[in-house]
Amino acid sequence: PSPQRAKLYMVLHGTAPSKDDTDLEPISNEEIVRRLQAACDGVEFVVRDLTRGVTFESVLGEVKDLKGQGFDGVIVYGNPRDYELLRSGLPTINVSVVNDFMSTPFPLFRQYRCIPAMLDPWRFCADAAVSERMFTDLVDKIKLIRALKRMKTEHILTVTDSPYVNVTYGDFRKSLPPNYNEMILGAIDAAFGTRVTKIGTKEVVEDPAVRELWQGESREANEIAQRWIRSAQKMVNTIESEVVRSAKMYLAMKHLMQRYEATAMAYHIRTLIPNPRREDYVAPCGATSEFQLHNVVAKCQSHLNVILSEMLLQYAYGRPSMLGDFSVDTYNNT
Repeated sequence: PSPQRAKLYMVLHGTAPSKDDTDLEPISNEEIVRRLQAACDGVEFVVRDLTRGVTFESVLGEVKDLKGQGFDGVIVYGNPRDYELLRSGLPTINVSVVNDFMSTPFPLFRQYRCIPAMLDPWRFCADAAVSERMFTDLVDKIKLIRALKRMKTEHILTVTDSPYVNVTYGDFRKSLPPNYNEMILGAIDAAFGTRVTKIGTKEVVEDPAVRELWQGESREANEIAQRWIRSAQKMVNTIESEVVRSAKMYLAMKHLMQRYEATAMAYHIRTLIPNPRREDYVAPCGATSEFQLHNVVAKCQSHLNVILSEMLLQYAYGRPSMLGDFSVDTYNNT
């Protein structure tokens, strides 16, 4: 299903200079809203334009209960005048205007869940491209609020035999509290509203569909593997049967996501059968790359912080990233 539209409350102030100071004509508030709406699909802007007869008192009254009215974020265009506009508790973008009053309350931003942006409606910038970058930056920040809206309906399936829902390998100094799972899942729910379900190897290898997929001949897995091989520049240190196994891993992960009604997946096991031989282990990287082609976030490590970061950015901008280990090789300068 398509994600629900994000609902943003947008307050527009009048901006300096005043009409008796200059013959310049700024980009109108209506045009700014029109451009934002065109650039931000999946976002509904509820506009309160203080230059069009809307009273500041009525805006302050509405801001007190934006959460209750189903809003997902706030945009304040121009000097906020009253910091109550920043205190809704929702993600807020305070848009300053070039050469307007610049008393932006940056020290308050962190506690108010607020970030800055800037626009140049008067075209003061000598380079028009600079003004356009300001607009693009604002659009990018609005898309992050849209992504946060989507995160509330997401469901991560994490597959690991670790006792923890979030794999913590790599830092031997860590000593986790007994209630670590409850703490991190509570933090994820509070920050994103995203649900997490944990299973392990047992649930995977005992799944009848996974068992049938692994043991039998899969036309779909063969077709996927052949497509990967054709698309590659060359095959190095692998053989066709290993590629087919990775394709089966993709189909197994896809099945598990459907079975558990998950929208994203973090996968920390390397086999689909119990008591695997060495040749039964599977490299999941081809599988996770295949998910990227379908705009699905699925990673081969059960690090919830990593998958949450990738979900947020991929949902905001439609561009997948990758999870990988890197090495610094000074002898080869790489």
